[in-house]
Amino acid sequence: MYGIVLWSDRSERQAVIWCEDQGDLAYCRQTTEHGSGSIHAGDWVQFDITQNAQQRYAHNPRLVVEGGVNPLADCLARALNRANADREPVDQGGAKIIDFAEMADLKA
Repeated sequence: MYGIVLWSDRSERQAVIWCEDQGDLAYCRQTTEHGSGSIHAGDWVQFDITQNAQQRYAHNPRLVVEGGVNPLADCLARALNRANADREPVDQGGAKIIDFAEMADLKA
């Protein structure tokens, strides 16, 4: 299958890939230095796919075009921002919003 890398973490050697069949996103985690550790957001990749009841997994990712589709992630982010701008503010009812990025910084 072919897909576009939407997000990757080089240090953890994992990635999330949009699949050409427009089904669920595929999660990719490689245990070797080769593979998802060397792919980045915007890369067009070919990969093998497996699926269990809850998740799709991309295996053996192979780079087709490096950085060839960078605008895709940017386009998706802009569309999300436009969609959120049109929404009415939601009353959180005193709920506490947890900033996961901040929590990760505290643990580091």
